[in-house]
Amino acid sequence: MSNANILGGLSADAQQAWRLNLYAIETQKHLARRAAADEEAVQREEQDIKNRAVMAKILEENRQKAVMDAYKMRELQNKNLEEDLRRQFLAANPAATENSWLLAKAEIKQDYFVERFKAEKNREEIEQEIYAAYRM
Repeated sequence: MSNANILGGLSADAQQAWRLNLYAIETQKHLARRAAADEEAVQREEQDIKNRAVMAKILEENRQKAVMDAYKMRELQNKNLEEDLRRQFLAANPAATENSWLLAKAEIKQDYFVERFKAEKNREEIEQEIYAAYRM
């Protein structure tokens, strides 16, 4: 039976009520489909956020590992360089002893830190000059 046959035997008010009821049912179906789609979208977004958090954690762990690896590599290079310098110093100075190497190493470190201090002091002075010129 088609809708026209069903509606033909009903009063105008009953036909209107039937149409409104049918419209309400279709609206509820549509809203239920949209709610389900919205829920799926929310779940996908939540999963995406969780996945990004896991990726960020993995990337941070990898970054920290890379930093530590680079630090260890640099430490090893410095140790190897220091050992090479020690051998060169002792080879170049036959009368040198381990203590003379330690004194020479201390002098080198002192010179390095003095130069570094001067560079830092110079940088601060330049910054002060720039700041003073900016305020003028």
